[in-house]
Order: sequence, then structure tokens, then C-alpha cells
Amino acid sequence: MIRIVFAVALGVSVGCTPLAPGAAQVVVTSDGATVQGCTPLGTVSGATAQIVGFDDPRKDMQNQALALGGDHLLLTSRFPFKGIAYRCAPPRR
Repeated sequence: MIRIVFAVALGVSVGCTPLAPGAAQVVVTSDGATVQGCTPLGTVSGATAQIVGFDDPRKDMQNQALALGGDHLLLTSRFPFKGIAYRCAPPRR
């Protein structure tokens, strides 16, 4: 029993994707109207969720969107996790 608990705890800690600084501000939406008029920057994808931590693919995608210069993420598919990064605000100088 202790081995099972340890294995699950290890899987959760290893499988967690941390958000990069600033990635929490990336707006995640599945409504295309939210990004109307924004600049598309590229596609992103998230790793398939493991046993626990179903938000990990979204966090991974937020990190990728931020790396592309995005401030919005349009989810286009949840299985597999895919989306498009957008910049809706003027670029920072």
C-alpha cells in the first residue's frame, strides 16, 4: 500500500508543469470571438495529461504561447491538446 501511495505521489510531482513567469497572464479561451482582430503567432500543443494534473497540458500551452510573444491562447482541441497563440495587446517596448 505504501508503495502505491509513493508511486502516485512521485507521478504527480514529476508530471507537473510549472508556469513560466508571466504565463499565468496568458488568457485561455475556446471562444474564437475573444481573439477576433488579434495577431495569430503559431500553433501550440500540450502533452497528454497523466494520472493526475489535468491542467498540465494547459500550463504547457500557456508557456508556449508566452514564448511566441502571445497573451491569448485559443484552445482548438482538447484531445489531443492543441491551440493557437495570439497577441491581442500591442507588443511591449
